Amino acid sequence: MDGSSLCVVQVGFEVDRLGREPARLLEDWPTLVEVAEAAARQAGVRVFVVQAGPRAEVLNRNGVAYHFFTPGADAPALIGSFHPDLVHVHGLCFPREVLHLASRLPSVPILLQDHASRPPRPWRRPLHRRAFAAAAGVAFCARPQGSPFERARLIAQDTSNRVVPESPRRLGPGARDQARART
Repeated sequence: MDGSSLCVVQVGFEVDRLGREPARLLEDWPTLVEVAEAAARQAGVRVFVVQAGPRAEVLNRNGVAYHFFTPGADAPALIGSFHPDLVHVHGLCFPREVLHLASRLPSVPILLQDHASRPPRPWRRPLHRRAFAAAAGVAFCARPQGSPFERARLIAQDTSNRVVPESPRRLGPGARDQARART
């Protein structure tokens, strides 16, 4: 693709509690792969994934470069090196990271995507409120999932609030007897 194509960086600050290796995470976290690859299939979109992992590593699959970083690494510098047009952060539980990212890339819109989060305790809300305000948009799987965040006044009225499916799961026809046996 040419240098003028849209660049999206998907970011996962969540550290795998099981300490799985990067290649294994791509197998075990299908949503991570499927969302990135679905976006990469769109004409004119370059997709990079920047994901916390047990060690720094780069894996390339199906047109997506997966960059794993260790906690404590300068993830915003890595993200900025791709010159993104949009940063898509998975999860709502990383206010410090989002604020740091927004300060390093002030002209880049940030989309926060919920993954079944709950609003933080009241004493933690000011920090989260600032992080949500730094975002151009917030995405939930269903409108009711965003309601607790709206009631807690975490999402500013001028912040775009969207509904998107959790994952573009690859579904297709299969053997009926096998499907019935599995379910």
